[in-house]
Amino acid sequence: MLRGEIEQVRIAMALKGIRPGIRSIVPLAVTLIVTEIRRADEVARLLVVRGYTIGGRICPRFRADPLDVPAAIMAIIPALLSTLPLRDVFILVG
Repeated sequence: MLRGEIEQVRIAMALKGIRPGIRSIVPLAVTLIVTEIRRADEVARLLVVRGYTIGGRICPRFRADPLDVPAAIMAIIPALLSTLPLRDVFILVG
């Protein structure tokens, strides 16, 4: 999106007869900053209309489920079994 705006500003400056160079950086930067501030304001207003009032902070709260403990145990068992040394479990065929 920013690349498109830069291209539009370049075209506008070319139509006005302003050559690209160091002097054109300041008007380009000011235009882009003002445009992005306006866009941020529009997005903020849109979010307020949609019901977002916290200000962009997301603080999820997770509830503990009764099945979390058995699930954790079932996840830990294979991890513990993988640390045991293998003995005569596998027979190597040569």
